[in-house]
Amino acid sequence: MDDIYEPTLEDQYDEFCLDQEYERELASAIAKVREHGLDLQGVRYTPLGREAIEIANGQPWCQTELAGLQFYDYAVWDEDLGRHVLPQPGDYLNLVRAPDNEYDKNAVEVWWRNVVRLGHLPRAVAKVVAEPLDRGEHCVAFVGDGGTGEAWTAKAVLIGEAVRELHERRIRHAIDDGIRQHIWRERDNENRLRAIGWLNGKRFREEQEADRKRRLVQAVNALLPGEPFEIEPPAVGACIELFAIETLLDVSRSTAARICQRAACPPEVDRRGWYATGSFVVVTPRLQQALRDWAAHPIRRITHEDVRLGSDSIVAPPNRDDPDDIPF
Repeated sequence: MDDIYEPTLEDQYDEFCLDQEYERELASAIAKVREHGLDLQGVRYTPLGREAIEIANGQPWCQTELAGLQFYDYAVWDEDLGRHVLPQPGDYLNLVRAPDNEYDKNAVEVWWRNVVRLGHLPRAVAKVVAEPLDRGEHCVAFVGDGGTGEAWTAKAVLIGEAVRELHERRIRHAIDDGIRQHIWRERDNENRLRAIGWLNGKRFREEQEADRKRRLVQAVNALLPGEPFEIEPPAVGACIELFAIETLLDVSRSTAARICQRAACPPEVDRRGWYATGSFVVVTPRLQQALRDWAAHPIRRITHEDVRLGSDSIVAPPNRDDPDDIPF
């Protein structure tokens, strides 16, 4: 019994520390590998999960679908279990070269548990892997995804020097994709800034035009007198609607009402119940003279709607003789 080694408490403590250190290293490796596009969190305690440290240290790898699942022993029915048997994620797979395959001389068969033929590697993958396998380069395969029982649903993870070319292709693709995303992100930022600048410029231009119109309207109304014109006032004693004076003098309804009130002829509003049907006024000599005086010295008021800004600022009051002019 003296030759039998029994671990001391110190040895057990050291072993426990080593296990903890390994767990921390494995967790760090799985997190790093996940950033590179391979998620091993669900297969941490499987043969595939134990390869995480090697992958994190730079071991080449690639993940690929399995072809031909519908033609071989994938998802076979087990009478004892009463269900279809699917490969479990993280299990070992065997890669067997089949150079005598009548369809593809680079064919690589994929076996599970040495007795279940799942299918083969896709033609594009086998074309790259076949020659390194023939040279004896290292390559191990694992079940990455057991699939659903349908074709092209199971995936394999290949690790080793035999897949270095595929590994480098994936890295180049990731770099190119990252560069493209960066370029498009920069372009999006430029377009966004350009759009914001265009909108701000448009808003600023509209504000400038509005301010310029207000200044022009103020200047015209303050400095430019209206042009006199001749009218034929209605006959004395005629009862006319206020709209007739508006049309005759080309003024607003409120201005026409003020002219009548100043001539001591206030308009009378005709009502039917709660509704007004019109404003009427009886023409007197004083009202005729007030209409002639207004036509001889009109007070012309323009609004910003009468101003059109182009390459040269244009003040465009409505033309009295224009038959197409509609006084909105």
